[in-house]
Amino acid sequence: MPAGGIDAPGWTERLAIILNGTAVLRGEEFAYSDLSAGNDALARQTLSAIRLRADLASIVVSPSLLIAEDPQRLAGAVERSVSGLRDAGCDVLLATTFDPRIALPLGPLRERAAEFTASLWSVAREHGAFTLDLWNARGFEHSHLWTDDRACLTAAGHRLVAIHAARALGIGYYQTSDTTHDEADRRVPALAV
Repeated sequence: MPAGGIDAPGWTERLAIILNGTAVLRGEEFAYSDLSAGNDALARQTLSAIRLRADLASIVVSPSLLIAEDPQRLAGAVERSVSGLRDAGCDVLLATTFDPRIALPLGPLRERAAEFTASLWSVAREHGAFTLDLWNARGFEHSHLWTDDRACLTAAGHRLVAIHAARALGIGYYQTSDTTHDEADRRVPALAV
C-alpha cells in the first residue's frame, strides 16, 4: 500500500486504496506492489508478479509503443504475460488503450490502436482476464482529465480510471466526496461511469 506521502497517486494506487477498503470490509489482508517503476520489460514484470504470488496483476501497455511496435507483436507479448499469470493462479486486469481521437496526440495511429485493442479483448476472453475498457469508457473527453498535451492523465483522470478499474473487477465503487484532492479532481462526477 502506498505511503500517505504520495501527493498525486496514479490510478493503480487509487485502485489499491479501493481494494484495500474492500479487503478491510471482508476482514482480509491486502498488500500492494507497484512493479511498473523503471524500464522493466513486460516479461520481467510478469515474472516478478508470479514470484510475489500476486492475486491480481494489471497490465497496461503505453500506447506510445504503437508508434514503433507492430500491434500484433505487442499483443503477442501481452498474451504471453497474461497466460503466464493466469497459469500461476493470478487474476489479470488487462487495460485497453484509449481511443486516440479523444485522448492522445496519436490520432494518426488510430487504426493501429484499434487493432491492438481488439487483440487485447481476444486475449482477455481467451485467458479469462478482467478487461478495463478505456477505449469505450465514458467521460474521458473532458480536457481537465488530461495534461495540456493530452498525453498523460491528471489527478482527476487517474481517479476516473481507478473507478472504471474497480467496476471492471466487479467492485461497485462510488466516491461521494473528496476532500483530499484539488478542485479539478473534484469536478469528475462521482457516478460518471
